[in-house]
Parts: sequence; structure tokens; C-alpha cells
Amino acid sequence: MPLHVRGSTPPAHDLTRREPQELGIGDAVARHGAAGGLLLASGLPMRAASLLPFAVLLLLADCGSKQDLIIGELLLKGQAGAAAGASGGSAGTEPTAGTLPTSGASGSGGASGGTSEAGGAPDAGAAGAAGSAGSPEENCVEGSEPPPGSLLHRYSFDGTGATAIDTISVADGNGNIIGTTLDGSGLVAMDGMPDEYVDLPNGIISALTDVTVITWTTWIDGAAYARVFDFGVATHGEGLVNGDAGLSYMAVMPKTGFDNQLKPGLGGEMKAPGFPTVTLASTLDMSHRFGQVAFVFKGGVSASLYFNGKLLASQPTAMTPANIMDVNNWIGRSQYYGNPAYHGSYDEFRIYSAALDGCQVRTVNMRGPQSL
Repeated sequence: MPLHVRGSTPPAHDLTRREPQELGIGDAVARHGAAGGLLLASGLPMRAASLLPFAVLLLLADCGSKQDLIIGELLLKGQAGAAAGASGGSAGTEPTAGTLPTSGASGSGGASGGTSEAGGAPDAGAAGAAGSAGSPEENCVEGSEPPPGSLLHRYSFDGTGATAIDTISVADGNGNIIGTTLDGSGLVAMDGMPDEYVDLPNGIISALTDVTVITWTTWIDGAAYARVFDFGVATHGEGLVNGDAGLSYMAVMPKTGFDNQLKPGLGGEMKAPGFPTVTLASTLDMSHRFGQVAFVFKGGVSASLYFNGKLLASQPTAMTPANIMDVNNWIGRSQYYGNPAYHGSYDEFRIYSAALDGCQVRTVNMRGPQSL
């Protein structure tokens, strides 16, 4: 950054000649400032052409106390002030463990630069912007693991046929693939046609205290309120008939109309008789996109939604998994009869018996669907 003088021009200096070609040194040839500026003390004559560079060097070396000529200390102080002003505040703090996974507090602004009165630059450095708020995924310890034994069900959709094999709970957790089949690709694909879904066993979450559902999926496109998954029951009980609506459920949707269409992206919802409905809204566009979707339900505390390890939304709730009457545990199908079917594919689907925190969700995402 080049050094330069900003502000008022230094006062002119009176160089008085005795001879056209000579100056009688001993006279006051240059003065500046109210405090008695620069005097040349020698009595020897000197030609003007030789004196002027010497005088200019002396003037540049002298820093007046009243801003009449400010070259050195002022600029150093001004630059230091500007640098202090430009720096941002400290980063926000991480939430306390066990609390809702919301963002940390913003950092304070940087200090302002020095002022002219203090010998700083005429324009003080502006205060720095506040530091960004800390997020639950920041400062994770590498390899933060889900609790041992918490992975209850894992569906990798390998092989062929119409059975979604649970490689953790074996036969007790196997699901039925309806309207489509496995083709050996390691995916279960749904074309957005009615009655294409995976039906998992009844009671798969209601006996748990906390639950986390994680899946890697690609949603192609379609109308709002299709389901990535929907565990619960419709108004007519098990199964789905014309006119059914969701009575009790927890669900994730690739597209919504939440917040009057202000947040129409990936969203989640929980509903149970006697409790306020919980809505998790975001602007994330899932269309033609592969990624990890995670829904974390900490019983009686909160529900949270993540995409690729990043927290999208979190809300408090007094509901617990026991309040969800889970007899229709569907991947790709809604408890509402009129909602669209899911158009996309699933690489893997997991259920944990714990409310994973942000770091654990991130670890699972980084390892991907083929690794534990």
C-alpha cells in the first residue's frame, strides 16, 4: 500500500533571497507550524540549487505536532488504525452440548482506527464487521462417531427382487418393495407413479426415546409434498384409502409450500394429536440433486433437519417417538392420499436409536452410504 498524505496541504514556506544566486544561511529560510518549525543554523552561503533538495529532505524528516506536515508517524498510526478497523469480530461461539442446535452468537466488531487528534490518519479506520455466527457443525472433532450400537436398521438396496434387506436387524427389519423392484444397481428407483414405495415394519420408531433417520437420495422433480419418507398413520388407520389424511406422523419432503412459499425447499413435519405441529422449513432446492438427508428427533426436546451434514432447520417440541403411531412406515409415500408420489432413487436408508448431533451427522455424511 503506497504511503501518501491525505487531508490539508502543508503551509507554504517563505524562502527569501539575498542574492539572485545565493542564500545567506543564518537567516530563517523556512518556517512552518505554530511551534517554531525548521531553522537552518549554518552561516555559510550556498547556492539555491544545492540548498533546496537538502531543505526538502529536512522538511520530510520533521513531523509537526499540529498537522502542518505529517509524513511519518501519522501514516504509521493511520495504517495501524485502518488495519484494526478493517478486521472483523471474533467468530460466534458454539452452542452448549445438549441444547437446540441453533447458531452461536455473532462476534463483536473490530476496533476503529486512530483519529487525527491522536496522530492518526485524518480518516479513521472504520470498525470491522461483526464475526459470523458459529454453527453446530463447526469445530467438530474429526471422527465424531454415532453412539456404539445405535444403528438399528440399514437398507442398502443391494441385489434384486422386492425385499429391502435390513443388514443390521436381519429378518426382523426387512421391508417390502411395492410397485418397483431392485435391479442389482444398489438403488431402489421410483418413477413418480402411485403405489411405488417401500413399506418398513410396523413400530419401527415408536418404542425409541430418540431417533435419527438418514438417507442418501436423488429427487428428480415433481409437485410439492411428496415424501422422502413418512412414518405414522392416516385417518383410516393402517394402509391408505381415498380421502385419507395424516393423523400422526414424522415426515420429510423434497419440496414444500411452507411459510407461504417463502421456504419451498427441503422440509420436515411432525404431527400428533394433542401437540402443535412442528414444521422444519428451508429454501434448499432438491431437484436433480443427490445428497444425504438427515432427520433428528430428540424426544421431548427438538426436531432438526440436515442436508449433506449442514443444519437447515430446528424446532423445539414436546413430542416423543411414542406419540407417533407408526403403522405406515413408508419410504417414498405420504399419509395423505392426494399427495404426489416420490420421483427419484435411494442409495441407502438408515435408522439410529439416538439423536445424532451435528458433528456425528457430518461424520456419517463424509463416509458416504457405503461405509459405516
